[in-house]
Amino acid sequence: MSAKRSHARKDPKGHVFRKGEGYRQDKEKYIFQYRDNDRHHVTLYADTLEELREKEDRITADRVDNVHSYVAGKVNLNYAFDRYMSLKYYLKPATKSNYLYMYDHFVRDTFGKTLIKDIRYTDVKRFYCELLEDKGIKPLTLDNINTLIHPTLGMAVRDGIIRYNPATGVMAEIKKSNLWDKDTGVRHALTVDQGKAFLGYVQRSETYNHWFPMFIISRQ
Repeated sequence: MSAKRSHARKDPKGHVFRKGEGYRQDKEKYIFQYRDNDRHHVTLYADTLEELREKEDRITADRVDNVHSYVAGKVNLNYAFDRYMSLKYYLKPATKSNYLYMYDHFVRDTFGKTLIKDIRYTDVKRFYCELLEDKGIKPLTLDNINTLIHPTLGMAVRDGIIRYNPATGVMAEIKKSNLWDKDTGVRHALTVDQGKAFLGYVQRSETYNHWFPMFIISRQ
């Protein structure tokens, strides 16, 4: 039985391509295609194969550095959250968009910059209390923020980056405090006309229209 011949892909000069490499005849450019950490397709271009491989080596080094930094706990909460979200393959686009909006709006530019290895229980509690007292956010909104931060830190625990989840138990303690609105558990359903009016307002609002898909999904 004859062995199968391997047909290696080569450039116009006879150099064998590595995985992901290629040559665009129309552009007379060498290319390298790969997926970034968010699973997005990325294409690099270069005039020569040597230049292309230099770019490939830099990309590889950056990826390794990020992994090593993550393992060493030298990354902040933002990196851990983005890593966590990149693995949520089953989320609907509208749901994922709402999660990202909430995190970016309330966490990314403040608490999100804290190194995950430096986050303690009291740090999470202080941040949540500041959101309630200083930012004036609603308790339900804080609950939603916690559903993003808690599993993000939980993933870091499972990966062996930190020993315990500093967000565990924070919400339970805050809900017992005077900061928590005791009437948040009392909810009254809207009438059909009220529901239509509410959805119409959200859809037309420049401030709140990004939430419209979430309300539509929750009604179905």
